[in-house]
Amino acid sequence: MKCDEVGNNCGKAGWLLFTDVNTDDSYALADDGPLLRVWGAPGGAMTVLAAPDFVRFTVNGELDNANDLSITTELAHCTGQQGRAFTVTATGYVSVARAACN
Repeated sequence: MKCDEVGNNCGKAGWLLFTDVNTDDSYALADDGPLLRVWGAPGGAMTVLAAPDFVRFTVNGELDNANDLSITTELAHCTGQQGRAFTVTATGYVSVARAACN
């Protein structure tokens, strides 16, 4: 989950890792317990172009969704196929491929 959508001052493009105990797709300390991990915005010249707002995995490491998800990134001054597209399959397998720059 992007930190700025939760309001925890994590930075505009940061991420939270937590156990969504009540399965409401949002974080609240009273409902879900302490944060497991917090990541701030990507450093340097990397930009996240596209990513889902919320991702849930089952206890088996599979996506709690039948559809694959994608995260697309690029570095500043990106040209040609220097971007990267990460895909997480429904079974939890992660792959990366080159992607066109914006």
